[in-house]
Amino acid sequence: MFVAASIPNFPLGTFITPSPITTTYASSSVNIPSSSNVPISISAGTYQTVNQAAGNPTDPISSFVYLVWTDLSGDSGCDSDVNSPVTSPDCKTRIWFARGTSKYYQLDDASGTWVFDITWEAPVKINDQPSKNDQFDPRLAVDETNGRLVVVYYDTVGDDTRTSSNVFLQISEDNGMNWSDAITPVTSAPTNEVTSDSWWQYGDYIGLATYAGTCIAAWTDRRKSSQGQYLPEQIWGRLYRFPIVDYACKTGDPILTSAMIQFFTPDDVFGAEDDKDWDTHVRVDVCTIRNEIVAYLDSNLGGKQDLKVQSSCRLQVNGPWFTKSRIEQGYIHLRIDTVGHDKWLFAFALHLKYSDGGTTTCKEAGTFWYTLSDKSDNRTRYFDIDGVNAEPADVPGLPKYTSP
Repeated sequence: MFVAASIPNFPLGTFITPSPITTTYASSSVNIPSSSNVPISISAGTYQTVNQAAGNPTDPISSFVYLVWTDLSGDSGCDSDVNSPVTSPDCKTRIWFARGTSKYYQLDDASGTWVFDITWEAPVKINDQPSKNDQFDPRLAVDETNGRLVVVYYDTVGDDTRTSSNVFLQISEDNGMNWSDAITPVTSAPTNEVTSDSWWQYGDYIGLATYAGTCIAAWTDRRKSSQGQYLPEQIWGRLYRFPIVDYACKTGDPILTSAMIQFFTPDDVFGAEDDKDWDTHVRVDVCTIRNEIVAYLDSNLGGKQDLKVQSSCRLQVNGPWFTKSRIEQGYIHLRIDTVGHDKWLFAFALHLKYSDGGTTTCKEAGTFWYTLSDKSDNRTRYFDIDGVNAEPADVPGLPKYTSP
């Protein structure tokens, strides 16, 4: 299998040179007891983990690229086209998953060449049951609000003849590092396509979409058919809502429910340059150690008025799925784009609130500046989130922190 990407700043319809991902055990399709010629179909998704700094094309955009597909299990006697679950009863098909990490940026040299790199990790099976059953026709979707991966597929588990199947669902909350058990099952009744006259009625794809903790799966089956009675294929669907506090309840690790940041900006520390106009643009990203954006602010800090000594802004939380332990290992990315000959002396306090009522407060201090006269550019800062309520550094003229 190969991947090719068409990216911005490339001519329309132009793809980069395909790069290899892995080699499949089967060539293009597999015969299984429940369906003939099941294709080695691929379903893919992406999730951006690191944004590019505003106006800086040499700062890489990082994303995960995800793939799932059907293939032989790869076990002894089930690792080539000469094997199939029909001819080799100990052979079985499984759903495979691979993750790549991509970076997209412009070289900081005279060429200005745009670069797209992707590195793939070794593929894994997301549900390698010991039983003799077949999984096939997977579909993957990525929830853009929280990064959750959702996969649905047919599985003949529970049927000794391996001819009746249900649709099952699995999720990953950590970018594919770990997968949940199969949720029992998405379908309310099994289907047996062998009862059809053509023995080729599954179709090629399952439908799946997910957003903000909800997913919808759609599939075909002929559950009402029986041997000798070939009823038409039907389209079925199911809406599934992921429990918001399920993970927190199981682990005792509370989830993030809200986030707010306060800026403290003393006036006239640097004279005329210290104006802090209302259209000063601020970007705040609260990120996990894996570069997942937990919450963010991306706006003009002052609204329509010049900034005051203290300004408070609520952050947009990217879905209620991030736990306290994951967040407190992470960091804060802060970028201030000032206007004209500006210089900021600032402190900030980030307040994170969790489902158990607890909070994390991170308080830091520093200086941003951007002056057109000397072209100095120091607009971006990174701060650790450690959950420790340490006082800001002792900077002359810094207002005293006050709790909201």
